[in-house]
Amino acid sequence: MKHFLLFALLGMGMFDVSAQSFETTTVASGVSDPLNITRIDLDKDGDQDILSFGGDVNIEFFSNNGDGTYTQKTLYNGPRGLSYFEVADMDNDTELDIVACDILDEKFVFLKNDGNENFTENIISNHVDVLNNPINFTIANFDTDDYKDIVVCASHANDTYGLFFLKNNGDGTFATPDEIEEDDFINKVVSTDIDGDNDIDIIISKNGMFTNGGLYKGINNGSGSFTYTAITTSEKFDDIKLFNMDGDNDMDFIARTNTNHWAWYENDGSANFTKNEISHPYAESNDLVEFYPFNIGNDNDMDLFFFSSIKGDTNMDKFDVGYYENDGDQNFTIHLLFEDQPEFAGAIPLDFNDDGDLDFFLASEDNSSIVFYKNLTFDTPTNIDSHENSNIKLFPNPVTDILMVECDENVHSIEISNLSGRVVYRKENKSQNMQVELSDLPSGVYNLVLVMDQQRVVKRIVKK
Repeated sequence: MKHFLLFALLGMGMFDVSAQSFETTTVASGVSDPLNITRIDLDKDGDQDILSFGGDVNIEFFSNNGDGTYTQKTLYNGPRGLSYFEVADMDNDTELDIVACDILDEKFVFLKNDGNENFTENIISNHVDVLNNPINFTIANFDTDDYKDIVVCASHANDTYGLFFLKNNGDGTFATPDEIEEDDFINKVVSTDIDGDNDIDIIISKNGMFTNGGLYKGINNGSGSFTYTAITTSEKFDDIKLFNMDGDNDMDFIARTNTNHWAWYENDGSANFTKNEISHPYAESNDLVEFYPFNIGNDNDMDLFFFSSIKGDTNMDKFDVGYYENDGDQNFTIHLLFEDQPEFAGAIPLDFNDDGDLDFFLASEDNSSIVFYKNLTFDTPTNIDSHENSNIKLFPNPVTDILMVECDENVHSIEISNLSGRVVYRKENKSQNMQVELSDLPSGVYNLVLVMDQQRVVKRIVKK
């Protein structure tokens, strides 16, 4: 069994497991059940912030200060049973709003952002309106009118359960729900274009206690009406996540059954799906496994970050964390990062500073915290900063004011970020040579990302 040593110092530490070293920074502590962890620039200051639930009553906002620290603010205090939220501009005022559902109080709300991260509650529906018991939903422009609509799993006032389309009127109010399908025990709905016609379609999972489960697709007919058909009805499902597994530009998805089996469903481009099992050691063990698709190493195929709980001798939950590496042909090799951890509630995998390594946030239920794990291992992937024949020249480096960039192929864009991940310079371009004005940039070390015809390259520069 692998173990790691954690050296705590002012909220930071370091550990080394499976030949990968991580530095940990606590984003927040004292946050009860930080579920639904989400990373987004809510305040539009160029830094990626964090949102999560705080217990089942609050939505918490952790504003990124740009220096690796976060300031916490409670955005919404709900009644008692918040179960899911999404962030989107619902009224086209350029501010990011929040839509949330509360399954215990049968409440579905639109939280309007005033631009200063103050939110006003607007009821979409509750138990005295047309819909109640909202479980899960997805947001997208389903009818191509430039406003974001909602498809929600809920029950109707006449007690029929199913899937409903809520058209956005353009001002944050919604039209009378239109039933897509009357169907019991729908537990998850996600949205994307699965048939390549530029309309947003839906995929649904079911896990019926007394009825059949299954996976279903709703093909958008162009105006928010859907043709609803089964993908499979042979199993009951708990979760779905969308991603492009094989890099063919068709949206695939991964689904988890109620017996903890996972499979990815390959899209042929016309919304016909082929099941591909993903074997893992936690199947049939009743241990939770959460997968998060993420491209580790920028190699054009999708890998799978995961955490799982293990029932130990004391019957206490112990969690493993690791990832499944895709070899490009959708064969996976497991890499275990660490074992026997306290209970996790959610994760966000990312490449924090574009160096090709896996970094991640983990939200812990046991520790009531959100922690960022920064990968310190330098493991350069084949298509980043490893092209000896690319003839990329950056000079002078260190630089005082003007950085010269010379390449043997066109540079389409250039982006510079500090080591905290904040983008400080970005420019679209299409030439082999360019000058970058950096005189106003504070002294320090920065990552420079070049997107070119055949490659994406990360270089380290120093500003005097």
